[in-house]
Amino acid sequence: MDEAVHKANFQLSRAGCKVKLTQRRAGGSLSLVGTFPPKPGSHKSKPHQQKISLKSITGFSVLPHAEGIKRAVAEAKRLDSTLTLNLFNWNDYSDIPADRSKAPIAGALIPKFEAWYFETRGRSGSTETTWETDYWEVYKRIDPEARLTQDLLEDLIRRTKPNSRSRKRYCQALKKLAEFGELEVNLKRIQELKGNYSSESVEPKTLLTDEEIEELWSQIDEPWLRLCFGYLVTFGLRNHELYYLDNQALLEGGYTIIVGRNTKSKRQRVAYALPRQWIEQFELRQECKLEPTPGKTNRRLGEVFSQAFLNRNLPSPYTFRHCWRERAIRWGVDPSVAAKSL
Repeated sequence: MDEAVHKANFQLSRAGCKVKLTQRRAGGSLSLVGTFPPKPGSHKSKPHQQKISLKSITGFSVLPHAEGIKRAVAEAKRLDSTLTLNLFNWNDYSDIPADRSKAPIAGALIPKFEAWYFETRGRSGSTETTWETDYWEVYKRIDPEARLTQDLLEDLIRRTKPNSRSRKRYCQALKKLAEFGELEVNLKRIQELKGNYSSESVEPKTLLTDEEIEELWSQIDEPWLRLCFGYLVTFGLRNHELYYLDNQALLEGGYTIIVGRNTKSKRQRVAYALPRQWIEQFELRQECKLEPTPGKTNRRLGEVFSQAFLNRNLPSPYTFRHCWRERAIRWGVDPSVAAKSL
């Protein structure tokens, strides 16, 4: 049992509350345990120790994070009060669906999971981007009226290409939803369907040579896009990171820039030019200030460049990030240094 749950139970005992928190495994969802009257139809005649799922009270799984434990403690005290006042009724705590064979409906469970996600992670540009790209991108393809069964989840996953980034995203998003909703599904099967995709593996045919990149740069007419293209390919940036650059060191004759913390990695880092000669060749020693549009997520900011590249028949911005990684390997850059730069 989690240490936080032990601490909460100690505080409940000091307050004289006879109902406690419990969980089947560390990190799992919380239930309440106490001495309750026999359930209707039970062969027992006297009150005895029983569990009540918090999901039957709140409508969703309550996990042992700070807010979850706070909610569980409040429910424990409320339940203890009903026992003290002789107001306890099992009809108020039925965690068994009327039809046990029916799985939850997607349109009912997904909004609850979304609310819990932002309740636990907080709402910011970063968490909204993660929700939209890693979760909602998958969930929006589920019929709201559909029941979340094993067959449905596996069918969704199999629509994606094996060992692909999409397959990995689908498996992770659906596994999270299944765990949150405590669905009666085989999580091991879902995990196995994920395959062996890795962001490190990119087909060689998608990579460009240094000469091809230089040729593309020379063909871009718009000065602003040519400058942004130069920064992307020289430093291996994500497209939205163009809005969070500090290039003062570059303006002073150096070979690095600082990428701010309001990005996918959520922390500031130093990015290295590779190769250095592109700084001069691509005319990068000049101001590169892009102001993020208020209210826009990083994904939306990045789409400005994705669309601009698409309109000009340029490869996806992420292609050049993979090219930077390949150059680092080819040039013998220490892997730890390359990873920190990216």
